[in-house]
Formats: sequence, C-alpha cells, structure tokens
Amino acid sequence: MNDLSHILEQGQRFVEQHVPPDAIPPVVPVAIVILAVGVLVSVLGARLIRPLLTIGFAAAGGWLVLKQVCTCFIPQPVAAVIGAILAGGLGYFLHRLWVGIGAAVLLTTLALGVFGYFQILPEVSTFEETSPTVAAREAGEFALLTPDEQRQYMERSPEKWARDFWSHVTDRQAGVQRNVALIGGIAALVGLLIGACATRFALIVSTSLLGTSLVVTGPMLLGARLCGEAYRSALDQPNLLAGAGAGLLLSSLILQALLNRRRPERPTLESDQ
Repeated sequence: MNDLSHILEQGQRFVEQHVPPDAIPPVVPVAIVILAVGVLVSVLGARLIRPLLTIGFAAAGGWLVLKQVCTCFIPQPVAAVIGAILAGGLGYFLHRLWVGIGAAVLLTTLALGVFGYFQILPEVSTFEETSPTVAAREAGEFALLTPDEQRQYMERSPEKWARDFWSHVTDRQAGVQRNVALIGGIAALVGLLIGACATRFALIVSTSLLGTSLVVTGPMLLGARLCGEAYRSALDQPNLLAGAGAGLLLSSLILQALLNRRRPERPTLESDQ
C-alpha cells in the first residue's frame, strides 16, 4: 500500500505545482458535494440516467445553436428550441448507445486499474531503488548528493517522474504496452456490448460502481484535509477499505435492483371476466 500512497503523493504534488491556488476549490465543500452526489447515484442513478441524458443533450443542443449556428432566417429563440428538441431526442432515443459508451469507459478503467495494481504498482518500489541514495545505501556506502543533484531531486516534477517511471516499467516488462492496449480494447468492446444489449443491468452496475467510488472519495478527501493521521492509517489498511467499499457496492446493487425490477402487468378487465 506504500506504493499507492506514493502515487497519491505524486498526484497531490502535481496539483500543488501546476494548479493556481485560487483555482482550487475549497476541499471540504467539494468533498461534501461528492459524498451527496455519490449517495444519490448509488440509490437512484439507474433511474435518473435517461432523463438526465435527455436534459443534458437538449441543453447542449440549444446552447450550440445559439453560439455556433447562424440564425439569419428564423429567430434565435425558435432555433434554440428546435436544436434543443432535436438534441434531446438523440439523448432519449439513443440512450442505449450512450449507456454502452459509458459502460465501455467504466469497464476499461476498472480493467486497467486492476492490471495496473497487480502489474505496474509493484514497480514503484523498484523504481525508487534506482535513486542514488538508495543505491549507495544498499552498497554500504555513505552518499552525499551534490547541490545540483539535491535540487533536481527536490524539484522533480510529477510529469518527469511519470515519464521516468513508465520507461522503467517498459524496460522491466517488455510486453506491458501491448498488454495495456489489449486489455483496454477488449474491456471497451465488452462494455459497449453489455451496455447496448443489457442496458438495465449495465446501468445498475455502472451507477453502483460510480456512486460507491464517490461515496468513498468524499470521506477520503475530508480525512486528508481535516485528519491527516486517520487518512494515512486508512491507506495502510487496504483490507478495511476494500471491505467497506465492497459492502457499499453490494448495498447499492441490491437497492437499485429492487427499485428497477420489472413490475408485473396488471390484468385487464377482459381477462378478469
């Protein structure tokens, strides 16, 4: 889990170095919003996707007409309404396609995340061992870095760290790039087919996974901001985090399956007679 903590530290350093402080929203309100959205998505996500797709497409269509299309022959409000209706229809009637694309993205992310956790994340420790101080310590020598080496190590950007780390991984694992492309392509194809052919199942699973991740992310952000020791202790207990996430995911799956089950058709008067 120390490797994962190191990755998180690199991401935090990237944000601190490249994002202006004024552009970073307050962590506590953002974490609370993420938690609230996660709960909503975990409970009602599958039922809200189609209406939200329709509204989102309609709003985007109206905005694009107002901003990008010349409305010389008809008034702008009328053109915006027509664009919103057409775009909303695309969102509503092609919702299986959009669900398939979303499922493909989610399944690809999960597949590559699992592959990276087991195949790439362990290489963090071997990559860090290539630093001059670690190499000298393993050789039983005392190493004193020059001022330039110290400055380069302290000012090492996350982008450079990521590039060097990926080069290290590809040097040690010859087929890792091919495996990443293969796993990502297969996962995307399977996700697209599942989303298009088993839309309800894909919606329940996808929104449950997304909602659970948001529900976990919100408290983690709060812990990192308000209680650093508890946050680091949680990272050092991966089994506890995995158990909590699995419990939340299972609860969301069961609840959404119950809310979205097919209702039996009511018998008509003629059948009663």
